[in-house]
Amino acid sequence: MRATFVLSTGRCGTQSLTKAIGQSLQGIAIVAHEPIREFYKPRLTLGRFNPAKNGNLAEANTHFRQVVATVMNGTEYVETGWPAFTWFEKFSRELGDRWRYIHLVRNPVHVAASFVTHGYYHENRSDRFPQFAILQPTDAGVIYPEIANGWRKLSVFDKCLYQWLEINAKAAAYAKAGLKPVAVVRFEELFSAMPERDKLFDVLGWPRPTAPMAHFDAFHFETTLPLKPTSATLWAKVEELAATLGYEPSVLDESVEKLQYNRPRIAGRTFESPFDSSATRQS
Repeated sequence: MRATFVLSTGRCGTQSLTKAIGQSLQGIAIVAHEPIREFYKPRLTLGRFNPAKNGNLAEANTHFRQVVATVMNGTEYVETGWPAFTWFEKFSRELGDRWRYIHLVRNPVHVAASFVTHGYYHENRSDRFPQFAILQPTDAGVIYPEIANGWRKLSVFDKCLYQWLEINAKAAAYAKAGLKPVAVVRFEELFSAMPERDKLFDVLGWPRPTAPMAHFDAFHFETTLPLKPTSATLWAKVEELAATLGYEPSVLDESVEKLQYNRPRIAGRTFESPFDSSATRQS
């Protein structure tokens, strides 16, 4: 038995993937989507950390120990929530070959747009999520600390691109250091072609789900904030990393252009984000 995790930025279809995995492993595994959410506290754990000696990580350390115990006691465990990504080295050291992960990626333009509608980097947000999980270039362990120069002048969309950049750069750093994923999967292919989904489940050694895997998302919002990159420096870094994941600059440029005319919406109805006072509810 082993633990399988998904490394993603979030907003990559993990809710749908969780449903498919749950169907595949029904009755033989624990399958969880973001079980402790922001309490993995990636802003505090990007750099070196010792969870046993840091009282601020009590919730995450308890969960970590529960996952390890679950696997060691002979139960398969799958976790698809993105905030766990800074704990991967800890899981790997503790579980060895009983632990693995897949890297799920999505077009950064679409991820950033979704982040905007979900209140990432909105100044009027007052919950704990930004404090624990929404990365800042001044956080210890970030890969692009130079983005801190001029940070205040960046748009919300730019900052959301930065979140995508840091998380996927961390994935690249893991792979370079030898902590490689068993598969790298693109959102666009996973939800457009059944063979891609079946190929992933084959690699993982899981039964193929019998039902088609439609993209499901319980949260849909619209925003009136600009959805266009404004920092050439940041955009160049995003383009460079995205190209290594199969997203050429021309694809990103086209995505930005389309976004100006086809803003996030679902089934003809838009929902006001609780974090965006400028959003308007429509029927």
